[in-house]
Amino acid sequence: MASISDIPVGRSVADAFTSLVHGIGETFVAAGRARARCDEIEALLKLSDAELANRSLTRDQVGRFVHRDKIGF
Repeated sequence: MASISDIPVGRSVADAFTSLVHGIGETFVAAGRARARCDEIEALLKLSDAELANRSLTRDQVGRFVHRDKIGF
């Protein structure tokens, strides 16, 4: 009879569980950051064109502005 395991040799079940929990935590952190970016976009889009102009922005620049750290602007 053969058995199959997806845990690499030399890695304990505890290490695999720790890795799983860490991955789930990272997912929640990423979701929180994405939610914060969405909130910022929504807040900026609620501003008038004049208020955006005071911030040196136009409506079509809002997405790039919010994600500037990710896309290099």
